[in-house]
Amino acid sequence: KFGFMVKATGDNPQLVTTLGVHIGFVKIVCLMISNGLVGLAGSLSAQYQGYADVTMGTGTIVIGLAAVIFGEAIFKKSSWILPTTTAIIGAILYQGCTALALQFGFPPNDLKLLSAAIVTLALALNHYHFKVTLFKKHEMKDGIRDVKDPTTEQNFLSEHS
Repeated sequence: KFGFMVKATGDNPQLVTTLGVHIGFVKIVCLMISNGLVGLAGSLSAQYQGYADVTMGTGTIVIGLAAVIFGEAIFKKSSWILPTTTAIIGAILYQGCTALALQFGFPPNDLKLLSAAIVTLALALNHYHFKVTLFKKHEMKDGIRDVKDPTTEQNFLSEHS
């Protein structure tokens, strides 16, 4: 039941509030569980490798962020593709960009800079709209739309000059 409550909190917080459950409590418990799992994964990784370093795992966060951003930038209009699939495709594209950069001769020490540039590029592409609207939609009067309205031409010229 708590899992359904977590999903409902993300999808429709007003519904959870009307059910009498405190949204803040659900979010705090979810953050506690996720941070506990991250700590467990880090400790298992350090135990498996035999050492721990302060820089371990920083690339994983960037790869995860880039994967989600790439997937959303490419497939944001597609409703039939699952978000998990878009993240997987985004991760493949990110790794492909990194491999391509290494093939072009970038030194491996500059991969953090390159990763930041790739994420910045993906964010820029995600917020860029390819739709260009030249004319505003006009209200229809008596079922007929007046296309040759002089005020429409003046508005168009004033907006695009």
